Amino acid sequence: QLPDPMNSKQLALFLERYVDPTFDQWITIEDAQDVYYKDFERLRDGEIAEFLETMSSMQSGMMPSREQIANYVEELEEVNVRIRRLDRAFFESIALGLREDQLAGLERAQLARERVRLRSGQLGIGMAVDIWEFIMSAKLENEQMLVIDPVLREYEQQQTKLLRKWNKQSGETMITMFDELESRGFGDMDMSDPSNAEQMQSYMMA
Repeated sequence: QLPDPMNSKQLALFLERYVDPTFDQWITIEDAQDVYYKDFERLRDGEIAEFLETMSSMQSGMMPSREQIANYVEELEEVNVRIRRLDRAFFESIALGLREDQLAGLERAQLARERVRLRSGQLGIGMAVDIWEFIMSAKLENEQMLVIDPVLREYEQQQTKLLRKWNKQSGETMITMFDELESRGFGDMDMSDPSNAEQMQSYMMA
């Protein structure tokens, strides 16, 4: 699963949390968001559609070849790079309408979006819970938030770095897993046969 564009609810959550834009700034942000959505739609109709078509061709029932797996990992990374560039351009557009004292908060909002993007569709990462889910449920007072904010800043940076590393390693893990399965004789199996699929699943869970 590829990350979706940042929707209005998510954008408002991040910007209100870190930036607190004025009414006039929100008007400019919404204009930039319209451009972002149009750019994302073009990407979705182009490279993303091509990638999904390639991915569907691998679901023939037979185990894909190592070359197909490697191409899949490479094309997935290319699509994610394009999405990352769209996000970056969007935040750069937002920055043009902000005050100097709001830019540090915008950086934190951008990292929050990056963490959502990195967790999207990656094996194991999707289960990682952002600490802000606990913070919001705790309903802390403003004074309490000010006390823990320096710790949150450090945590956000460290978690983002960890997710970047995890994301980078996921493709390598997929290829390594394929090599292991192939060495165990699963390479030529027809995975549309339930008994073969069950056998491979039992091996992977062992």
